Amino acid sequence: MKSRTEILINSFLIFFLSTCISYAQEMNKKELSSFKWKKRILIFNTASNNESSRKRNEEIKNWIKINRCQIQERNLFIVLFEKGLNSIYKLSPSLRNKRGVWLVGYDGFVKDYSENMDLLERIMRVVDEMPIRKKEMKNKTSICDNV
Repeated sequence: MKSRTEILINSFLIFFLSTCISYAQEMNKKELSSFKWKKRILIFNTASNNESSRKRNEEIKNWIKINRCQIQERNLFIVLFEKGLNSIYKLSPSLRNKRGVWLVGYDGFVKDYSENMDLLERIMRVVDEMPIRKKEMKNKTSICDNV
């Protein structure tokens, strides 16, 4: 039978190791800033996995499917977070506790934001008004159907 001291030591070791593992996993996540000057980013940060969040996630997936060509043509990278968490990417601490949709430009700055899905209705228009996008459109013919 284990003594109380052994149980306390084992409990502390388990806690310490799980904390170290969590920290290591967080440190290995990629920064969204790595896309600066390479991609425009569309960030979704939903609340917990409740019914409204599941419905929103389904809405996001449908929007992506319908707009796949326009998303590619505008060089948009889409990343989904749930309560500020994602298995691959880190969300900026300033956004971690907020919910909504953010459009981040090539320069790394937020260009538009919506607490709900309203941004999806205007995203292509907002991107198309950006100076770099205007140059892209001038130099390349669209292969997508009109938005």
